[in-house]
Amino acid sequence: MLLTITTTYQPATDLGYLLHKHPARVQRFGLNWGEAVVFYPEATETRCTAALLLELNPVALARGRENLLSAYVSPQAYTVNSLMSTAIAEVFRTAMAGRCDKRPELVNTPLPLEASLPTLPCKGGESLLRELFEPLGYAVEATPIPLDEQFPDWGESRVYSVRLRHAIRLYELLRHLYILIPVLDGEKHYYISEAEVEKLLRQGQEWLPDHPARERIIARYLKYRPALIEQALASILREEVTPETIALEAPVWLEIALEKPMSLQDQRVGAVIATLKSLGARRVLDLGCGEGALLTQLVKERGFEQITGLDVSLTRLRITERKLKREIETGHVRLLHGSLVYLDDRLQGYDAAVLMEVMEHIEPTRLDMVERVVFEHAQPRAVIITTPNRDYNPLFGLETGKLRHPDHQFEWSRAEFRAWAERVAQQYGYTVRFSGVGAEHPDYGCPTQMAVFELTAQVH
Repeated sequence: MLLTITTTYQPATDLGYLLHKHPARVQRFGLNWGEAVVFYPEATETRCTAALLLELNPVALARGRENLLSAYVSPQAYTVNSLMSTAIAEVFRTAMAGRCDKRPELVNTPLPLEASLPTLPCKGGESLLRELFEPLGYAVEATPIPLDEQFPDWGESRVYSVRLRHAIRLYELLRHLYILIPVLDGEKHYYISEAEVEKLLRQGQEWLPDHPARERIIARYLKYRPALIEQALASILREEVTPETIALEAPVWLEIALEKPMSLQDQRVGAVIATLKSLGARRVLDLGCGEGALLTQLVKERGFEQITGLDVSLTRLRITERKLKREIETGHVRLLHGSLVYLDDRLQGYDAAVLMEVMEHIEPTRLDMVERVVFEHAQPRAVIITTPNRDYNPLFGLETGKLRHPDHQFEWSRAEFRAWAERVAQQYGYTVRFSGVGAEHPDYGCPTQMAVFELTAQVH
């Protein structure tokens, strides 16, 4: 994992004073999960480059994780992510604070700087990268990295080789990178708490309030935690912020804030539980359970003997585990780490499977695999799917083509969802019926659409 910062300010070697790292030395810094190395590939009067290289210790990364394979075989060692942000804050702490006793006049001097990040994940594509950096004055150069050069048909990955150029103060560059790297990646290597709000406000106080993508940055940095988002917005806007205010501030991307005024999440959970009861399901599988919105309500209901949640995110599973510790200890609830694109025998033998607001997060090219995993391999007696109704989006104030959540890969119209569901039902031996969740509009339908599949035949 590598970050380089280059300047052509003369004398260019003054960069070493600002970073508090001598150009003639290689310096190493121990971190909890590895080592950071600072060195200068070039250091002349006309051009100077400082490099921050992270060497990760897979044993340290794996410590405390349940799934060791996912820790050892991880893109964290190869792509710039929140580990780099942490390293920037640790290694360049004084520079990031805007202090330089030996060259104080340089601290507030805009310098011609170029930051190079050879492997930067952009979950949102190049458009998100430009949306974040260009309003800050950066010239952005982004080159997508193919999934595999030997198999071009596989397409491009979500990882880019990125160069950012700007005449800017060094501490501003470091603060921008510190906040925006994890925003682009969409993940963090540690638990998100109120401390993150303080970090966000401290490093973003000079630029974040006026950034046109302010709300999107806050939401992604805080991993869509509504309470933390409200706290951050209240501090930035210096006024009382309610969920309704957030919805007005950010109608384009924050699905949680969009739907909270109508309690749509609660209505979805209620509709799913009512359907499970009507089906007589006793063993229930929540696929893509996240932080346990459905699981925490299912355990309060009588009649569900075995409740299992599966999610690809270990972080979210740990949050759910804390919420349901007692139920997990008694065996009433079981949590599984896994992906919906891989056949998994642990998913077999259930009365019903629920995919609540999951399908829209799956890449369209992988939907056929999810269909096989759920309807052919797991093959529960019933499958309940809820997903956003794209037809309803204008009532949220969304422009044509805008999605409710930045991590949505797509959103189905009612006609598209019906066509997909009917084709799947016919292919795998199910019947399907449709309903909606939330107040129904005469032209746009309900904000959430739901399909209930019931198995009629064994398909092999």
